Amino acid sequence: MELSSSDFDGFLKVVLPSMGLNWRRYRRKNIRRRILHRLDALGLASVSQYIEILTADGQEFQLFYSLLTVTISRFFRNRTAYERLWKEVIPDIVKRDGRLNIWSIGCAGGEEPYSLVILWDAYLKDRYPNITPVIIATDIDRDCLKRAEAAIYEKSSLRELPKELVDRYFMHERCHFTLREEIKRAVEFRFHDIQRDAPLKGNNLILCRNLAFTYFGEELQKKALETIHEGLIDKGYLIIGRQEVLQKNALFESIYPKDGIYGKLD
Repeated sequence: MELSSSDFDGFLKVVLPSMGLNWRRYRRKNIRRRILHRLDALGLASVSQYIEILTADGQEFQLFYSLLTVTISRFFRNRTAYERLWKEVIPDIVKRDGRLNIWSIGCAGGEEPYSLVILWDAYLKDRYPNITPVIIATDIDRDCLKRAEAAIYEKSSLRELPKELVDRYFMHERCHFTLREEIKRAVEFRFHDIQRDAPLKGNNLILCRNLAFTYFGEELQKKALETIHEGLIDKGYLIIGRQEVLQKNALFESIYPKDGIYGKLD
């Protein structure tokens, strides 16, 4: 079936606000294409028929939610934030707390948590030989988690990673790059829904970039921020996407605004 841009926007306006999501952020061609494929698979002639199914069928609703998952990522995305991590944030954490527990929320294909392992191994491990980071990465898309555990990437995912690090940490096999086992073993992947599940507690650092504060509506953003606050220890750090902005709140203060780095307030 055909689905014009205006019809697609109308569908998003009806369905997504009821889910607490910002419909404007989902006006992507790849999401529109996924929904069209689903309509064709169900033999539907209109989005209004699909809305009726979503209202009545919880299983279809869960499948629809997975269609909205945005999985675009890459290693060292927004490189300046990683530079700030290894030069400022992580040394401050280790000096103050004597440990490093990190939670990567919405980890997609694993590029972000694996970037943190590479960052530690390449730039910080020798400075802190008695510290072993604990890195837990979560997502609501089980297929993404499987891909993350496999750790096989296309060249485009590595374009912000310095060549010497690509050569050091990846095995080049035809058109793909496979992460070395010792890096893969350093991350634990789990299913977790930031909207509904209890926080993972005891973290010095939480990354929630290009997810909650882009795609969630105002109320869900507030809830996500409270969950993150509870998941951090005192004076822990939160990193969001460079283009994201936190709602005015009493939970976090901006530390490095250009890099989306915030500090937890008591």
